[in-house]
Amino acid sequence: MTYTFPADSHLAARDSLVLCSDSAAYVDFYRHTPFGEYDRKLSNKDENIVLADAWGNVIDEVHYFDSEPWPTEPDGLGPYLQLIDLDSDNSLPESWTAAIYYDNLEAVSDNDFSVYPNPSNDVLHIISDKEFTTVEIIDLTGKTIVKTAENMVDVSSIPSGLYLLKINDKHRTFVKKVSVIH
Repeated sequence: MTYTFPADSHLAARDSLVLCSDSAAYVDFYRHTPFGEYDRKLSNKDENIVLADAWGNVIDEVHYFDSEPWPTEPDGLGPYLQLIDLDSDNSLPESWTAAIYYDNLEAVSDNDFSVYPNPSNDVLHIISDKEFTTVEIIDLTGKTIVKTAENMVDVSSIPSGLYLLKINDKHRTFVKKVSVIH
């Protein structure tokens, strides 16, 4: 994979950007425009990624894998590897997490919504004094598994695992991790 940043490109300290291999597919899936597009796909097994300056001096590099102890969800199906903390050692698998980009998400606070039981094996109950328009259960590939406008979400037929509960109100979108255990 090769990507050359445009001349005079700058990135502020602790800022980030997204590069991808297919901008149109990226925008369609993540609903966010990437900074740029590189010339081939990354390996779905392992790859060494090197960031170098204009003279070839290595600024940073990481060699990732798609098997444990690395997060296994980012294997070409939607989630991507995201560094948890910019101050962490990016060569360590525990410094990375599976992430899904959604625009305009806010963490759910206890004052916004209550979700119980979590984990659940049959029905998730949502209690809120806010009016919400839709509730979705999304798997870690970004696929919507359940969509409803009800305050009770039946999860009895979906496989055990970790999911995102996406709650939309008239102005914002909230997300909370939920577990389904059978």
